[in-house]
Amino acid sequence: MARLIGVVRFGIVSGSICCYLAGTGCKKSEVSNQSNQAASPTFVQVDPIDLSEMRLAFANADASMKVFVDECIGSIRARDFGFAAEQLEKLLRNPRLTPQQREAVQTTLARIKANK
Repeated sequence: MARLIGVVRFGIVSGSICCYLAGTGCKKSEVSNQSNQAASPTFVQVDPIDLSEMRLAFANADASMKVFVDECIGSIRARDFGFAAEQLEKLLRNPRLTPQQREAVQTTLARIKANK
């Protein structure tokens, strides 16, 4: 009987130690994963000129005009300022532009010409 109690005690103690070691091992890998994530760089595309006024002015425009403006913005982001300027000048000739849209296009065109 005494031997049985000793075996049971040994089982309980060794099981407790195994659970403790398994638990501390998991926390260690979590910490190393978090430090790896913090060290990885993030890429944020920065527009070469401020396009917020253009986006705001054309937020409620019709679909065809939005596509045209998105192409202009894509050209600006690609730093193809010559093509973007041509497209914006075409857009200025559109009689359906609102005063806010016209002003946004003119401002963006001036910024492009300053960056050439």
